[in-house]
Amino acid sequence: MLFLLLLPLLGVAQLSETVNVQFYEEMAKRDAWHEQHLNLTTDEDREDFWKDQDDFETLLAQKNPKAYHIYLNTKGRLYSQHQSICNDSCQHSGHYAQKTAYYQAHAQESSNFVYSAKTKKPRVKD
Repeated sequence: MLFLLLLPLLGVAQLSETVNVQFYEEMAKRDAWHEQHLNLTTDEDREDFWKDQDDFETLLAQKNPKAYHIYLNTKGRLYSQHQSICNDSCQHSGHYAQKTAYYQAHAQESSNFVYSAKTKKPRVKD
């Protein structure tokens, strides 16, 4: 009887570990495109936008590390592709340049990190 009561909980635990790869890849593609075409006119707007983006990524890393890795790797690849075609006509902000460096560095290394829900910073896997 106890087993029958716990069975639904076991199913929920298994579902929570399943990550919809395509969903997070598409989200990363959409976000990267938006960021690459962002045209905010004030420093305050840029600060707000990038703070919100950082908050979203931190929350995703805490709540669903697997999804975060998919998102991070996809954005890293897309930012690299964009950088290879971006020329003097691209006028990205300093925030964008910082994110480019972050995505490229961390996307390549993300398989070496595990994210803890208790901290915002990655720690190296044992």
